[in-house]
Amino acid sequence: MKQYVFTVMAVSVIGAIITMLVPQGERGGLSSHVRLSVGLVLILVCLSPFINLVKGLREIDLSDIIGGYEESNKDDYESIFRESYSAAEIENLKSGIKSILKEKFEISEDECRVSVISEQNEDGQRRLRRIFINLYGRAILKNTDEIEEYLSSLFGCETVTAVG
Repeated sequence: MKQYVFTVMAVSVIGAIITMLVPQGERGGLSSHVRLSVGLVLILVCLSPFINLVKGLREIDLSDIIGGYEESNKDDYESIFRESYSAAEIENLKSGIKSILKEKFEISEDECRVSVISEQNEDGQRRLRRIFINLYGRAILKNTDEIEEYLSSLFGCETVTAVG
C-alpha cells in the first residue's frame, strides 16, 4: 500500500513539474496536450491495482470448484432441501397455532411461545406428536384446560400448556 501511494505521489509531482516546464503557447499550445497526457498516465497508475486484480482472476483455476460440484451427490442436495423444507413447515405450523390462539383465545403472539414435536413417516408426511405452549403476561389467566382440549382435538395430538 505504501508503495502504491508513493507511486501515485511521484507520478503526480513529476507530472506537475513537466507541465510547469512546458511553454505556454497561443490557445494552450503544447501545454494542453502535455496536461492531458500526464492526466492519462496518472489515471493508469491509479487503476493499476484493478488491472493486476483482473490479471490475477484469469489465473484462478476453476476446475477444482467445478469438479467438486460435478462430483457432489444428488442425495446430499435433496437431503438439505428436505431438512430446510421441514424446518419451514414447522415454523409455519407454529405461526398457525399462534394465530389460532389469538383468534380463539385472544392471546397475543408476545404472550405465548409455541413448540412442537413432530415426526415424518415414510411417505414424507409430517405428523404432530405434541404441542407445547408457554403462556406469559395476561395470558396466564386463560383457561389452560380449554386451550389444551381445543388444540388436541384440532391437531389430534397431545397438547401441554405451561404458565410463567
